[in-house]
Amino acid sequence: MLVPDASQDARRFKLTSVEDYEPLIGGETVERLLRKAEALSDLHIINVNSTYYGGGVAEILSSLTLLMNASGIRAGWRVIQGRPDFFSKKMHNALQGGDINLTDPKVQIYEEVAFENASRLHIDQDVVIVHDPQPLPLIQHFRKKAPWIWRCHVDLSQPHPDVWAYLAPLVERYDAVVLSLPEYAQKLATPQRFIMPAINPFSTTNKALSDAEIADRFGHYDIPTDLPLVVQVSRFDKWKDPQGVSTLSRSRAARWTARWCWSATWRPTIRKARRCLHRCADAPRTASASSRYRTPRWSMPCSGALQRCYKSRSARASGLPSARRCGKAPPSSAVMSAGSSIRSRTV
Repeated sequence: MLVPDASQDARRFKLTSVEDYEPLIGGETVERLLRKAEALSDLHIINVNSTYYGGGVAEILSSLTLLMNASGIRAGWRVIQGRPDFFSKKMHNALQGGDINLTDPKVQIYEEVAFENASRLHIDQDVVIVHDPQPLPLIQHFRKKAPWIWRCHVDLSQPHPDVWAYLAPLVERYDAVVLSLPEYAQKLATPQRFIMPAINPFSTTNKALSDAEIADRFGHYDIPTDLPLVVQVSRFDKWKDPQGVSTLSRSRAARWTARWCWSATWRPTIRKARRCLHRCADAPRTASASSRYRTPRWSMPCSGALQRCYKSRSARASGLPSARRCGKAPPSSAVMSAGSSIRSRTV
């Protein structure tokens, strides 16, 4: 078996470590995390999901598994394989309340692909963390020798009744369920815990862009900068509520002199140049520059969407307030107001 030469590779490459977060979270928090990591250092943890690339789960695992290994925890990552009809998002969306016709052939494909993957995964780690519904049935095909945890990343507050009636017995085979918000809790015999999703401030997606890079992207997409920009960046599906943003941009209650931009990409980053669709619309203009501006009240699904609201020099000059999220939505948006530039930062 090939083993990385840590002593030689450490001189050429460096993993992001918990200590690197100290300017952001403080030394006390770093020490607390390292103590917890040391308690897990003898364990081998495996994560299982449905894709290495695209979407929030892959982005979380890409950073998290490396951070865990840098902290002394052996953490791996496996991805299941399957047919195109298995990887449709119907089951995924049904957990968020979407419509689905859960026929016997669909259930057969779902369970058959899970069995095929179980036959080649050879899971024998100390802790198994299964992410989202696609690999959920794997637990049926293993003699459970270690804790299995189901990490559900979607809004589970109003699942489709037929789908949940089918999946709940599978979920209850797990030793624990981790959800993003207490509002997503279900009536389960399995203990439920709640961990809000987080971002990696050191990833390319979240690093600050220079003024030159920002100007280049504006020019590439022909985005005018004569007015402040209010931008939603997300995957193109209804769970990110693009209709809500469109409605808000036309609402008289949203009294912003601004351009409302909706940008649909496969990943939430302005750097995604080739697959970006954007649309800009002028919001209603106020009577005067001294008019009192109202902060837009976002009504977005809690499961969705890293959003960014960008604030340009003209926005700062006009005294526009920072955009805020209301209701139960997690704090996954921010207004960027560093000079004339758009900063790629999400809080």
